[in-house]
Order: sequence, then C-alpha cells, then structure tokens
Amino acid sequence: MKNLSKLVIDPENGIIDRMMHSGKIRKNIGTPSTGGYVRTWDGTRNRTVHHIIWEFVNGSIPDHLEIDHINGVRNDNRISNLRLVNRSQNNQNRLRARSDNVTSFSKGVSLHKQSNRWRVRIRAGAEQIHIGMFDTIEEARVGYADAAKLYHTHNPLASK
Repeated sequence: MKNLSKLVIDPENGIIDRMMHSGKIRKNIGTPSTGGYVRTWDGTRNRTVHHIIWEFVNGSIPDHLEIDHINGVRNDNRISNLRLVNRSQNNQNRLRARSDNVTSFSKGVSLHKQSNRWRVRIRAGAEQIHIGMFDTIEEARVGYADAAKLYHTHNPLASK
C-alpha cells in the first residue's frame, strides 16, 4: 500500500482508505453510484475508484481508451481485474442487454415483429453483423453466444 495525498491506495485488493488529519484511517472509502461504480473524493473532485487505482499504478489514461472491469463486476476494482480497452472492446464485455431491449432481455437478441422470430445481431468494431433468425429465444441466445466467441476478442466471459 502506498500513500497518495490523503488516500491510501491498495491496488491488489482494489480498495482505498483515507488518512484523516487526526491520524485515523477510514477503511474502504467510496460510495456506489447508481451505475454500480464506486466513487470517492480524491482531494480535488469526485472520481471512480477504478480510475484512481488505475492511474496510481499505470499513469494517466489515454483519451481514446477506457478502463474495463474484466469480470464485469463494476465494484471489483482490483488492479488484476482492470484493463485498458477502446469503447468497442469495452462494450463486448457487457454482461447484460441494453436497457431498451425489452423483448428478449438478452444481449444481441430481439424479436423481429414481421416474422415473429428471434433476430440475432452482433457488433464487431463499427460493423453490425446479422447472425440469423431463430424460432426460439433459447436458440437465439446460443446463436449470439457462438457469434460472441468468434467476433468478440475482448470478452473473457464469452467462452463460458
């Protein structure tokens, strides 16, 4: 553990403690945001804990990159669970479907109303690829999972 300003950062465990002026230490500071990320005051502004930990270990984050939680758990800020990726790669590791996908609640699967079949699409970079139409939602989910193994090179959970 190293001390940065009044923060005591433990990258291996993904936690930050705060050294108070009195000498007391507040353990594991931070408050979960509505999005599930843990945020805390760094002495200048309110920031996510994973950004503070990443920058403490690796330096600043390039403008075109983001920090991805490898296991998809937004409050698991261990340095071994964090990596730099671009936006497309970060989206590949998304565990859930978009919030506007109310037909299947499955990533990449939607109901095609004209045919009443399940359509599977996947995004690879800027390209959206049509995988196919399926009679059941279970077949469609398997179709998406197979496509993710092929197209999503940055999704460590796709092979599970």
